[in-house]
Amino acid sequence: MKHIGVIRLVVCLIVPWVLASNLSAEVVDVQATCETKVTELILGEQASSDISTESFPEPTPTLPLHALAGLGIYTTEQVAISAGSSGGRGISDYYDPTLSGTSNPAEFGLEADSFSYDSSVAYEILSTVAEYRDLNMSAADLNVNSNGQEKSVKSSVFVSGAILIWGNQAGLDLSGLGVEFDFTIVHQTVDITSTGTQAGPETTVFDAHVTVEGTSGGQISTHHPDSIEVTVGTPALLMSSGEIEAAIAVAELESLGLAHLIILPQQRIEYEYTAVAGKDFRLSAYAYCKSVNLPGGTGVAAVFGRPFESLADLIKNEPKISSGERIQAVVNKTIEKTKATPDEPTSSAPICGLLGLETVALTLLGLFLMCTRHRK
Repeated sequence: MKHIGVIRLVVCLIVPWVLASNLSAEVVDVQATCETKVTELILGEQASSDISTESFPEPTPTLPLHALAGLGIYTTEQVAISAGSSGGRGISDYYDPTLSGTSNPAEFGLEADSFSYDSSVAYEILSTVAEYRDLNMSAADLNVNSNGQEKSVKSSVFVSGAILIWGNQAGLDLSGLGVEFDFTIVHQTVDITSTGTQAGPETTVFDAHVTVEGTSGGQISTHHPDSIEVTVGTPALLMSSGEIEAAIAVAELESLGLAHLIILPQQRIEYEYTAVAGKDFRLSAYAYCKSVNLPGGTGVAAVFGRPFESLADLIKNEPKISSGERIQAVVNKTIEKTKATPDEPTSSAPICGLLGLETVALTLLGLFLMCTRHRK
């Protein structure tokens, strides 16, 4: 697979449950890191890059985290747009999950967008988020007789997102262009004592992988596990948004040389792990988004867990697109309204986070800390 992008997707953990019971869990500690990196590829070789990183718990109590990196027309400087223009931008966000008040607190967001009309320049975008949450469930929480007893706990992840791929000529060879996403949740026992913390073995309790690869003749191929629903089609999928301007957006995208739209409908997927009453454990959730376009007239825009923010600035450079804002608004509404299982009692919010809000208030509320690093 040449220059394939990788995305570890946004995942939302809702309140854990055992059988039909509601569970509480004490949150002992929370940590998170966001990073995004944009790398310029000249004739396939890495050239300049822009990196932005934010994390807590050090050193300030400010949320949200917002890591933003960009090159080309996506830099903070004003750059004239011309026939040879190109640009790439990555975004990685983390929001305070205690502010949502729902089981789907929408604390994570990833975006990776790029385009190029230059015959030698392309971009690789990598946006990542990781959250580490230490918890403890008592015997009462797990509905067992005493501490030390084990019980199987079921929880859920929520997934949603979209990918738009286009080119300015029909039949372009898209080999090497692509997006791939994988999301992982790891369970680990933790012993916290007066002498320090001892971590037990890690167990992956959830892992899903989806790839979209460009092929010859302007086509794409997709691969994903049966547990994930993915809808692959043309811009006509945007008609499901119900937006008044959806027909205009579809017509303009179809007027390009080629356009593919991939939607990950809002969906809930269950996973399971074992908890020991009274014993600390850690749930780690990892998400990263890495996409790659090609030189000479291709664009790739991918978003997970948040609405598109940069698609409008990117696609408005296409001469056949009269309003990038219209395209972005219609795509965002399509993500919001598309559900894999409409009858599921899931959150109606169009964006989803990674680790959900437990039923017990966070013990570190007000103690979140953040540090920012940005280099070029």
